[in-house]
Amino acid sequence: MKYLIVVLLLPCSLSLLAQSPEMEGLVSAKVVDQAGRSISIGNVILLDSQDSSIITGAVSYDGAFFLPVALNQSVLLQVSALGYEEEWKELITSFGTGAELGTITLRPRLLAGVEVVASKKIVERRGTDLILNVANTPLSNAGNANDLLRNAPAGELLTSLETSRKQVVDFFLSIPTNKHDYAYAKGKWTIKQVLQHLIDVERIFAYRILRYARADTQALPGFDVDDYGAAAGAGISSLASMVEEYSYCC
Repeated sequence: MKYLIVVLLLPCSLSLLAQSPEMEGLVSAKVVDQAGRSISIGNVILLDSQDSSIITGAVSYDGAFFLPVALNQSVLLQVSALGYEEEWKELITSFGTGAELGTITLRPRLLAGVEVVASKKIVERRGTDLILNVANTPLSNAGNANDLLRNAPAGELLTSLETSRKQVVDFFLSIPTNKHDYAYAKGKWTIKQVLQHLIDVERIFAYRILRYARADTQALPGFDVDDYGAAAGAGISSLASMVEEYSYCC
């Protein structure tokens, strides 16, 4: 009698396993182009065929993909890759295997035309010069540099300059004395050399502003910051005297 019960229950057990949604199989395939070459990077998504909700997804590796899926389930498979048409397949995963789809071929997407648009950086450096390219920006309608400066809120500009000067001064005065000649690596500038560079640049740009204000049309010479730094002798000056000089020239 015991053996008879086992025989009777076995078909029922197999039926329950076949219908159990927790059991998983694999949906697998290889994605290729029309020449049979593997498409190395492709997006693969499984969706529920009833409500199109996403079940899982993956990126194909060398064209191959393997997605876990509940058995005996109706799903939609979407395969896509850059430059190719999407491919859709509707399938029902079978008990024990899932779905082995073999090869999926994607057709190339034909473009009607390609327009390549390039633009300059708004701010770029050329040697020691800082160039502001205002074409195709809101500043392009501001007129020339004189118009831009004339319409700038002078009060806010002067306040910003004064605030910036005070922040630089306070920062350098807060550095401990034993760090004044510190450099983070051999051959790099020390704290005092950085401040000396700021002083040099303030003087140079003050001169350039004078040239601009006097409508001088001659080309402005550049300068090599490393040569200036090597010849400045910042190591023999105290940081306090350098901060005072910076406050004066700034």
